Amino acid sequence: MDLLVEVPPNCLNERRYAVETLLSDFLGISADVVTGPPGRTTISADHGGRVVVPDAFFAEVRECTGGQVRMPGSPLARFRPAECGLDVRLVEPELPVLYGAVCSDGWYSAVDGESVTLGVDVFGSAFVLLSRLEEALCDQRDAHGRFPATASLAVRHAFLHRPLVNEYAELLWACMRRAWPSMRRRRREHRVIPTHDVDAAFAFHGSGSGSLFRHLGADVLRRRDPVEACRNVVRWLKVARGRVEADPYNCFDELMTLSERHGLRSRFYMIAGDSAGALDANYGIGDPCIRALMRRIHSRGHELGLHGSYASAADPERLRAEADRLRGVCREEGIVQPRWGGRQHFLRWEPRRGASAWRAAGLEYDSSLGYTDDPGFRCGTCYQYPLFDLAERRRSGVSELPLVLMERAVAPFPAALSERELESAVTRVRTLRERCRLFDGDFVFLLHNSKYKAARHRRLYESMLGAA
Repeated sequence: MDLLVEVPPNCLNERRYAVETLLSDFLGISADVVTGPPGRTTISADHGGRVVVPDAFFAEVRECTGGQVRMPGSPLARFRPAECGLDVRLVEPELPVLYGAVCSDGWYSAVDGESVTLGVDVFGSAFVLLSRLEEALCDQRDAHGRFPATASLAVRHAFLHRPLVNEYAELLWACMRRAWPSMRRRRREHRVIPTHDVDAAFAFHGSGSGSLFRHLGADVLRRRDPVEACRNVVRWLKVARGRVEADPYNCFDELMTLSERHGLRSRFYMIAGDSAGALDANYGIGDPCIRALMRRIHSRGHELGLHGSYASAADPERLRAEADRLRGVCREEGIVQPRWGGRQHFLRWEPRRGASAWRAAGLEYDSSLGYTDDPGFRCGTCYQYPLFDLAERRRSGVSELPLVLMERAVAPFPAALSERELESAVTRVRTLRERCRLFDGDFVFLLHNSKYKAARHRRLYESMLGAA
């Protein structure tokens, strides 16, 4: 079936991106995108039928990179597709409407013969969330220069914990099936993707007694855990005698074993530069012990990637040098991978230049777009998708693998977990994992090796892997 999508004449690059991402990347349906009349986007087929979507977002802007962009006001309108006879896969029956216009009968959907009108502007709404346009237009930042979750549309309108763009794609698909009952879409596969940012490879190995005293101070004064303090004294003595396996942060083999047990491959993101002193890594990428670790990760079939140093988020040249350094060390160690990607340290992401910086560094994907303190769907999706370059106004050539959950967002790490805290954390993990499964999407989570304590956190980690 040949589909034609007619879009209004302004913001053509942005419109094409939104249409192609929802139709081709999300649903697996190809279509030709051409310029049409203003006021609506129309999808039509060569043998009849059409779906009409209102032009609610792009109609009001000349260029999406400027400041003349209207963000949705409060409260958001709500739409129940089932009440219009649409069978849509949703997290909840009621769907928030970021941009749209009710149809003539007062609903957000109407059918007239072979023509289906959808009142929700799924294309404009998807563009705002996927491109992170709201972050580029908002000056709010935290102490580390990051866009805070509290400033986001998703938190302010209470939809961070549902992949809204996926739901919009499902709504569009239901309308297309109404217009063309024989149409088929590409099947997707649900994936669980464990990732590990190696901020601190070792707690004691390669450092002096100062590291022990820092840990003891944290154990006694902050965590009020004298038993753990005693254990750390014993570990430090073993590491000082050459037993690196006793180092509390050296849990890489256990993390890989747990992933392998579930048929999964972990991704370990390594820092390859020092740009901010203590805020960056406590190791060098060329250290013999780090080289040996990377060889072991590769030999077991797991993936290595770049963890861009603290300052590299705002310095494309530094990021490229770090990517080259990582790949160079890997070549020296005989490590060959079909792809290279990673994540920015501290999740520091620049919405206007992040994608172009990663492309210039020769990296294929980024996985920085999640929040440190609130798990959920920062980009509105659980699918890997192409990033839009807001500065150059085009697809960037880099894809985003959205981070759904960081361990610290659901539980206190590395403090001991009470049974009640553990149950609450496991429930939150399961909920997010199942929402990714509902859309055959990717449950991408982050567990730092330096935060993992087997005796305390294994059950929570296994819930992330899908065992609990």
